[in-house]
Amino acid sequence: QPNPAPGTSGRIANGALFDGTGYVTVTDSTVPLSLVADFTIAAWINTTAVSSGILVKTDGDTTWEQGEKAFYLNSTGQPTFVGFGNNYIRSNTAVNDGYWHYVVVVWDYSGSGTTGTGKIYIDGVDATGTVNYRTNNADVAGHTLKIGGTNNNTNEARYIFDGQIDELAAYRRALS
Repeated sequence: QPNPAPGTSGRIANGALFDGTGYVTVTDSTVPLSLVADFTIAAWINTTAVSSGILVKTDGDTTWEQGEKAFYLNSTGQPTFVGFGNNYIRSNTAVNDGYWHYVVVVWDYSGSGTTGTGKIYIDGVDATGTVNYRTNNADVAGHTLKIGGTNNNTNEARYIFDGQIDELAAYRRALS
């Protein structure tokens, strides 16, 4: 779907409205998603919030630990991806302006060791800032995927999403 022109409000059809108090959960055993090997996560979002989760993988307790990861907006509204002990893929552009944006994080694993290439795209443009992500810690089976959720941690994805998310997609490959 086309992105509304900058400076105009838009609406992506049938988006889910999150009010900052609830999120959608999917068990990882139902939809296994490895965030160590190649992956891509994409979504249309519309928000004015910060520090809120787009897609979070967590065991649900209040401790940030192995296997937990988050694609979220950081404290300045920039899309960011983090994994426990794996560091970050950060963008350099805020998207919390109340307009629709298509945000995508891609991890292209090198196939050996812990290295690869991380990118964040916003509205089809490479908006990658700093990347120090490595696959130092393996995924843990049975975690919950939270759409618009929090990881209950004070540093990343502190808050439940407040805004709209549409056409969220997660792939087990690095899309170009």
